[in-house]
Amino acid sequence: MSQHTIRPRLVAGAAIAIGATLVLAGCTGGGSQADGEQQVDFRWTYSIAAEESTAYEALATEYMDAHPEVTIEFDPIPNDAYGQTLRTRLQGGNAADLILVAPGSGQAQGVVELAEAGFLEPITDETSLSTITPGSEEQFSADGKVYAQPLENTVTALVVSEGALSAAGVEFPETFEDLLAACPTVAAGGGSMISLAGAVPPNPGSMAMTVAATQVYAEDPEWNAKRTSGDVTFASSPAWKSVMDSIVDMNAAGCFQQGAAGAGFDAIASALASDAAVGAFVPARVAREMREASGGGDYTVRFFPPKEGGEPFSFETAQYAVSLNAASEQKDAVRAFMSWLAEPAQALQFANFNETLPVVGGDPTNLPAQYEPVAGLLAENEYPPVPNTQWSNAAVNDTLGSAVQGLLTGQLTPDQVLQRLDDAWGQ
Repeated sequence: MSQHTIRPRLVAGAAIAIGATLVLAGCTGGGSQADGEQQVDFRWTYSIAAEESTAYEALATEYMDAHPEVTIEFDPIPNDAYGQTLRTRLQGGNAADLILVAPGSGQAQGVVELAEAGFLEPITDETSLSTITPGSEEQFSADGKVYAQPLENTVTALVVSEGALSAAGVEFPETFEDLLAACPTVAAGGGSMISLAGAVPPNPGSMAMTVAATQVYAEDPEWNAKRTSGDVTFASSPAWKSVMDSIVDMNAAGCFQQGAAGAGFDAIASALASDAAVGAFVPARVAREMREASGGGDYTVRFFPPKEGGEPFSFETAQYAVSLNAASEQKDAVRAFMSWLAEPAQALQFANFNETLPVVGGDPTNLPAQYEPVAGLLAENEYPPVPNTQWSNAAVNDTLGSAVQGLLTGQLTPDQVLQRLDDAWGQ
């Protein structure tokens, strides 16, 4: 479910459009400083959803200021092309030295598959290893070795414009049934309850997993393990059938904006910033981006409402991590930078920049203001990682996003979507 912030900004003077392919040429090399100290250059690649200033650049710039012998070249790739572009570069031998990856094996940039393919260098530095939450080691490991260092923790939820909620004259729904009842009211006022980037598969896929939090995993947190062992399938699961039916019901109730099936991330950014939509299935960090883009609007993080009788539920996971390219010629310099990133001061700074949850050095009782609606739930519960990090391969996650698009257009039924997920599981 890897989605990035959506507020347009400038990055190192380059304009990066959503969905466009960014072409960067050349590999970095070493040189010498005038004083004889060896100059070390390496490249850092990461995904980006629009023009923005990111924590990646902020931390790297701080590191370079303190280490003038090091130059880090920024290599952003548009989010919707990131996984495939990264794999192509790794296979071609021209990938960056330090790369952004996703935990587990459910995405094209998933750690497990990349490590098993021999693209990543094992991590042994104790400071880097300290960023991994006990019990989640499998999300960053293969063959008994660790290959990635998480950067931040995040929760799966809706980012909500409290201003749009108030203007629509509705309360945030406590149940899914309340949500369906509120959608026509919001639509009648010219807005939408949810802004959806239906044309970009990761967003409808994120929607499905967010709904599944309350309708599948709240009742059975071990569902993924059962699917892995073959005890259940998507097609035989009444809970997953409920998820797909719920998406169809939301679409029929007018919960999404007009043209949602063909919309991109720019539609979400515009709708949230202008209070034309109440919420969106985007990372929690987007609350900060929208507050800044709107000049001080009130944006919060809220769990998707459960069905009547259910409980609010979410996923909490390290959504982004970094790995060392096994083919890098600057491994020592990259390892030193990764270790520095893992120190509590930098981990907290990274999280504070994005207003997410730090992997180390955080205070669970002192969360950013936008988490206030769910702060109690976060403090009292331990939530499992986002489901796609535990799925068998990246094809399942890719299929989820594209198949849910078919639900929105009426080209697929819920049963057909679930069967496609099972088919992808065995690839």
